[in-house]
This record gives sequence, C-alpha cells and structure tokens, in this order.
Amino acid sequence: DGGAVSRYFYIILIKSSFSVKSSVADGGAVEGNTTDITSTIFTGNNSGEDGGAIYSENNLTITESTFSGNTSDDDGGAVSSNNDIMINNSTFAGNSAAEDGGAIEGDDMTITDSTISENAASDNGGGIFGGDIIIVNSTIMANTSLGFGGGISSSTVDAVNTLVSSIRSNTDGGGLDVNATILTNSTVVANIGGDGGGIWSDVGGVT
Repeated sequence: DGGAVSRYFYIILIKSSFSVKSSVADGGAVEGNTTDITSTIFTGNNSGEDGGAIYSENNLTITESTFSGNTSDDDGGAVSSNNDIMINNSTFAGNSAAEDGGAIEGDDMTITDSTISENAASDNGGGIFGGDIIIVNSTIMANTSLGFGGGISSSTVDAVNTLVSSIRSNTDGGGLDVNATILTNSTVVANIGGDGGGIWSDVGGVT
C-alpha cells in the first residue's frame, strides 16, 4: 500500500509533490490512517485498488492542493477514504476510476471553494461518490460516468453557491444522483442523463 508513503498512524504532508507513483493495492502515492494534506500536488499516480493518489483509512483533510491525471483500478480516481473527507480550496481535474468516484470516493464530505472537473468513473459518480455531502462555493463541471450520477452519486447533497454543469451520465442523474438534495443559490445546467438529466432523486426529492 502507498506507492511513496505508507504509515498506519497520522500522515501530514505540506508543500509536497507526488508524480507517477503506483501501488498494486490502495493509495497510488499515499496510504495512511488519518491523513492531512496541504499545498500538495498529485499528478499521474495509479493504484491497483482504491485511491489513485491517496487512500485514507480514517478521516482525510485536503487544503489548497491539486490532483490531476490520477487513476484507480477500483474506487476513487484521485482519493478514497473509509471515513469522512474535508476539502478546501482544491482542484481535481482529469482523474478516473474503474469503479465509483472518478475523483473522490468516501463517506460524508464537506467541500468548499473547490473545482471538480473532467473526471470520469466507469461506474457511479463521475466526479464524486459518497454519503452525505455538503458543497459550498464550488464548481462541479464536465465529469462523466457510465453508471449513475455524472457529477455526484451520493445519499444527500446540500449545495450552496455551487455550479453543476456540462455533466453526463449514461443512466440516471446527469448532474446528481441522490436520495435527497437541497440547493441554495446554486445552478444545475446543461447536464445529460437517462432519467433526470440534471438531478435524479428517488427518495427525498429536491428542495
């Protein structure tokens, strides 16, 4: 596990760079328990299982970092966590997963001031696959999935001041595939899907 860094306990990375690292298991570049990433760049890393760049067994925090061109042979093209994820002021672009979560896969998430664009999943959640997700002041654009949720596939989404645009799903929920969603000052536009080109919600509806 962890093509460059693997540690059972706490990992803190600041102003680092990981390029073209690989692991046959989880975490193409980094694998840890609780992981805190700041001002770090991950490019072209690959994992044989979850987390093309990072796999975190517990909470994962990402601040002011960039993930591009990372790939996973399972879930989470860029990052995967077995627990909660917090992302602030970061960019995920051009990552891909062979299963769920083209860029990000995890449990509950809070994403602020970030861009998730041009990521792809062969299954669900072209950009993001997760549980209960809060997104603030962010852009989810031009992601694709062959399954549900071209942009996001999750239990719930609470989006504030967020753009969800130009996203494609080959099944339902071009932009969002959710049980329930709350949109506040947010825009869902120019998305394509089977049922629910913009949003597919099969339980709690859209507010």
